[in-house]
Amino acid sequence: METISMDAKATLLLVSRLRQKDSGEAAILTPTEFDTLLAWMDSHSLSLSDLLNADTLTSGLDDHPEKERVESLMSRRLSLSAALESWRSQAIGVLCAKDSAYPVKWLEKLKRTPPIVFYAGNIDLRNRGGVAIAGSRNIDGNAEDFTRKLAKTCAELGFQVISGGAKGVDQIALASSLENGGTAIAVLADSLSKVSLMSTYREYLRDGSLLLLSPYDPEAHFMVGNAMARNKLIYSLADFAVVVSAETNSGGTWAGATENMKNGWAPLYVRSSDNSKAGNKELVALGATPLDEANAEDKDYVYSLWKQSALKACDIQETHQPNDQQILPLF
Repeated sequence: METISMDAKATLLLVSRLRQKDSGEAAILTPTEFDTLLAWMDSHSLSLSDLLNADTLTSGLDDHPEKERVESLMSRRLSLSAALESWRSQAIGVLCAKDSAYPVKWLEKLKRTPPIVFYAGNIDLRNRGGVAIAGSRNIDGNAEDFTRKLAKTCAELGFQVISGGAKGVDQIALASSLENGGTAIAVLADSLSKVSLMSTYREYLRDGSLLLLSPYDPEAHFMVGNAMARNKLIYSLADFAVVVSAETNSGGTWAGATENMKNGWAPLYVRSSDNSKAGNKELVALGATPLDEANAEDKDYVYSLWKQSALKACDIQETHQPNDQQILPLF
């Protein structure tokens, strides 16, 4: 596990609640406020880690309008130490956007990235790419069978499976990949502490075949907004994505798929069959590529999808000039 950097410690103090309940404490920085502070510090040749130095903190922020608030947040050293010790005891690591181990694909593909990411498992999997497999929580037998077969094929080809870790398609895809000797990443919207202790995943976390990531506090409870916001983190880690089952204009799968199509994070394929949901057909009508249900076990076909995606990625890299990177705190 990576040793937490000074930049990550400073970022946590600024944007994380650290489980504090004292109403007298200064409010943590909002996304806009954090961006503004970073820009101000850059113009004054200050780094995040500089804020951990008492003298620099006092003198360096003389001209900043929120100096007292920032000083108050940075004074929460005991709370930070307690939180870090708790996460360490659970084998949970912490990275900030400035750390070398931070997922490169997020920095390359996203205009706004989470300043903090928590993780458990093999962090070396973060930049390996793979196939994002997404779909509804409630699916029929055909969709479940397709998911298992596709994830198994990915594992046999050496393609990592990436999902959100939710019930239904996400968990089925993860299990099938891991059970067939593959590797997987789950980007969680909540409960990293709880999920990392589940017997279902414990063996795979130990043997290095699984990585759990979350931009939210390890103790965070499920919130629809958080689940929607992390969709971009799933798609942007992948070489290409497959939607198994989606409702039209409803739910996280639809929202994530259409957001991905709009931003072009990963080429999108959609399960196509006689009994697939109307949402699947609508995604194809919007521009996604149909993936015939019968091809889930066809290694040559799935490999061809990866090869096509690699060629598209090269084209994008040759023509795309990245915008200035912005950092978006996700809580």
